[in-house]
Amino acid sequence: MNFSKCRVKPGSKVDLKDWDPDDKSASPGSREEDEKRLQELATRIDELQELLYAESKRGVLVVLQGMLGMWTVTLLLKPLIVVGHLLGGLTIAALSWWNLLEIRHFPRQRGSGRLRIFAGVVLIVLALQIFLGGWTSSNYAALACTDFPKCQGQWWPTIDLKNAFVLWRGLGINYEFGVLGTPARTAIHLCHRYWAAVVSTLMVALILYTLRVADAHGKRIAWCILGLLSVQISLGVSNVLGGLPLLVAVMHNAVAALLLLSVVTLLRYSTSSFNHG
Repeated sequence: MNFSKCRVKPGSKVDLKDWDPDDKSASPGSREEDEKRLQELATRIDELQELLYAESKRGVLVVLQGMLGMWTVTLLLKPLIVVGHLLGGLTIAALSWWNLLEIRHFPRQRGSGRLRIFAGVVLIVLALQIFLGGWTSSNYAALACTDFPKCQGQWWPTIDLKNAFVLWRGLGINYEFGVLGTPARTAIHLCHRYWAAVVSTLMVALILYTLRVADAHGKRIAWCILGLLSVQISLGVSNVLGGLPLLVAVMHNAVAALLLLSVVTLLRYSTSSFNHG
């Protein structure tokens, strides 16, 4: 439809005498076709309203993210706040990406309930891995192990799980360079490393399942996930063996975000559109 004639430019005046009430230039054809097109437009408006509502809810996350950024400084790099700041930013990125896929009408695959559940499970375990990565970084545990695949020359060195995951240690503690002993940092590092093996295994299984049941769009997403996963594993190992080079560490964070968005893309692809009444 061409609605250019119906638009009123800012600052212009409208005189109804200039409008022909019998004008049907914006109509696609018959009455039935008009009604069908109106229904399509109503559905689209409904979808955009949902996105607008999601945007308003995401505004709360943006405010919270700003507060977490402030608390990161005022609470002296408290690990829980630092990790919350990381997860908040990635959550906003994931929601924004989902909305963009909706607006761009990215393809979906109907009848893919099992794929949707599988992708949802992988998204949860990946989110936990990102938490562990943030916890490793904020507690300065990345260099607790400087060899691979062993740690400190052992498969299971001395660890302190009890102190490794204490989320809150009170106020007034300066966490710059960390406050944990070597056994606690080693425990954090190994949890991040071994959970990475779990995540990688589940992701490979998801990729293989997607390649088996999905169409061409889904297969492209699966290959993208495989490529990012391969790069991420290489970066993780390079961080350990190279003594945490700054560029490699930054790329490790960036690829983690891209990996998250790729799984979100697969989840959205396997999720049927909402029925609007």
